[in-house]
Amino acid sequence: MNHQDDVFRARALAILRVIEHGEEVSQREIAEKIDSSLGTTNQALKVLIDDGVVHAEGVTTSKGKRGFLYYLTPRGIEEKLKLTRDYLMRRQREAKEIASEIELLKAELNER
Repeated sequence: MNHQDDVFRARALAILRVIEHGEEVSQREIAEKIDSSLGTTNQALKVLIDDGVVHAEGVTTSKGKRGFLYYLTPRGIEEKLKLTRDYLMRRQREAKEIASEIELLKAELNER
């Protein structure tokens, strides 16, 4: 898996976590909550919708604008769990690598 895949998977997980809370949320609000641009969030949501992970339902907002409600599909719930497991394993591996590096740095300092 390359860096771009990792970035997309992290962004997808963040989006799924926001949607999972079940509140009405716009793309702009999702983008703000995950600290991403609106365009990037829009692209990721399109992929998630096309993959059957997220369902978008068109609605008219209280301000008379067209918007969408986003829901996790059953596949989306499974995908969120998979992404969460993968992310956790990656972060644990990174934590071990950092701990090893810290020990090496401490050893270097103790040599002096």
